[in-house]
Amino acid sequence: VLLGWTIRAVRALVGSYNKGIAVYLLLQMAVVSGCFAYMLYFLKRVGVRRWICNVGTVFMAFFPTVSMFVCCTTKDVYFSAGVVLLTTLLLEAARDFEGLWRSPIKRVLLVFASLLMLLFRNNGIYAYLLFALFSLWVYRAQWKRLFLVYGSAVLLCVSVNGCLNWVFDAKEGSVAEMLCVPMQQLARVHAEEEESFDEQEKEILYSLIPKVILANYHPKLADNVKVNFMTDNFLRNPMPYVELWLRKGLEHPDVYANSFLMNTYGYWYPDTVLTGYEGRRIADREYGDSSYFAFVTERPGYRGSKLPALESFYEKISLEIYQQKLPGVSMLFSIGCWFWVYLFAGVYLWKLKYRRQAFSLLLMGFIFLTVILGPIALVRYVLYFFFGVPLVLALLFDSKAVAGRTKNIR
Repeated sequence: VLLGWTIRAVRALVGSYNKGIAVYLLLQMAVVSGCFAYMLYFLKRVGVRRWICNVGTVFMAFFPTVSMFVCCTTKDVYFSAGVVLLTTLLLEAARDFEGLWRSPIKRVLLVFASLLMLLFRNNGIYAYLLFALFSLWVYRAQWKRLFLVYGSAVLLCVSVNGCLNWVFDAKEGSVAEMLCVPMQQLARVHAEEEESFDEQEKEILYSLIPKVILANYHPKLADNVKVNFMTDNFLRNPMPYVELWLRKGLEHPDVYANSFLMNTYGYWYPDTVLTGYEGRRIADREYGDSSYFAFVTERPGYRGSKLPALESFYEKISLEIYQQKLPGVSMLFSIGCWFWVYLFAGVYLWKLKYRRQAFSLLLMGFIFLTVILGPIALVRYVLYFFFGVPLVLALLFDSKAVAGRTKNIR
């Protein structure tokens, strides 16, 4: 609604879809920049070392992954901005909860950041609810006030989604989205050990995923299998399919493990080149040796770059093995590398007994657990790793300042 209506409204006024896209992106850039600004202002305000603030500012302003996605119309941009803003506010609460709560603006920001998570990605709802439960326990002395924030955000989310579903008669998403891992596991067993299925088991499997679809199994992309998932058959009587999945898992645990690792190693192995969409064409571009970024212009927009050299640079980063060839630099672009940085930061803070600061990073951890159950490893699903770089640098290299052991926030 936000994207489509903005483009249509501007086009109705000035007769140009591209100008409508530009207005939408300017709005998105303003919201995301506001989240970045609050994060960097918080670090400066609590006395984080100047070099960390400067490096963080330069990273957010010029690092290609940040720049490309902030100027992209994918919903993950708003979502990740909300994750980073909420994490910043949680770090502020860990340092001085009463100081944060006394500010009406910050209470509104807590709800706003929560809504960016809840409204823009369904997996954000599951991660948020789980994190909220943990949060109420961690801040049990202030649980009533936090419950008010979390409850307000969830109520607003349910109300907005309910109204939109009613007005537009929106259809529910397919249950297949939540079953990528078991589908891939069954498909891999079928591809490698088809003879292990008896005729009755094949009949059950093919009534869920047609044989012609199973032949398209791709170890790094579940879309090939879920494209014709027989949702009605599954919902009518799921137990035979659940029993088949469990039985084949006991027979082929190694195949199930390999299926999961092949589909997810892009999230945790630093040297990964993301190739899930290799050779596929989308809009005006074809993915090459890399699926780092969807460098495409979809209709009704058209491509008309005023900076062709910069455009060419971003295209190489997006679709080719380009930055991955540069030792050290490649790690800055790596999902897997940043995953280990954040994991190390959480453990490091816990060991320093900055428990609430470590807990603040758990929100990203819960989201990460939901995305590894998804169809493919992509940067946009964990974009918050890049958006939160200034925070993780400050937590690693100036933990005391962020934790508030040296000075109080005023």
